[in-house]
Amino acid sequence: MRRLRRPTLLTGDPEALDARIAGDLGLSRCSFEAELEGFGVSSAIYPLGRDRFLEVCAAVREGTSAARRLERAGEGMSMVILQVADLEGQRERLAGHGIRVVAEFDRPQTRGRWASRHLHPADTGPPCSRSTSRTRPRTSPSSRGRGASTSAPGS
Repeated sequence: MRRLRRPTLLTGDPEALDARIAGDLGLSRCSFEAELEGFGVSSAIYPLGRDRFLEVCAAVREGTSAARRLERAGEGMSMVILQVADLEGQRERLAGHGIRVVAEFDRPQTRGRWASRHLHPADTGPPCSRSTSRTRPRTSPSSRGRGASTSAPGS
């Protein structure tokens, strides 16, 4: 199972793009980080339904991969985040195709775990992908029907 979770745009003018997203799509930012640690980009998140999002990144430091990509290719799609059911299985599949992993994260969350791998854009082609896996604890049958998630892990 692969599922689109978050297309990510790269821009040199985040304020102008924010205004277009609000005006053209009617979306409001639900999250903003002035700089994502280790990446040198700001990140604005817009909800696209219950569990999908649009992310807008802007380079905030020179010499980062985002700044180089913006200079080389201009604004546009920079990354696609996909949810997969078996992140470990994907590691083997990616390695078998010679696709390098450039960053990995595994964070416990309030409701389960969020793990991700950033793939090398030279190996995937633009836009580069990041695979994620989100597992949620199973709920008891008595909690069903009251808004609790009953999804299988990774769904």
